[in-house]
Amino acid sequence: MDNQKQFPSVERPVYYTPEEVAEILKVKPFTVRLWLRRKMLRAFKAGSVWRISAEALREFAGDSEA
Repeated sequence: MDNQKQFPSVERPVYYTPEEVAEILKVKPFTVRLWLRRKMLRAFKAGSVWRISAEALREFAGDSEA
């Protein structure tokens, strides 16, 4: 009998850096940081690096599937 427990797979949230968001939205990283400072785009800082969730990015971009 196998003693290893089976855990359901859990999807991890996806987070982007300002540079990745800039590439996705076809803007400059400076623009993304401006949106972050103006609180137009939801994010949090991990150390000195901003992290933007995929959900927040969809919401900001106006995707109806968010």
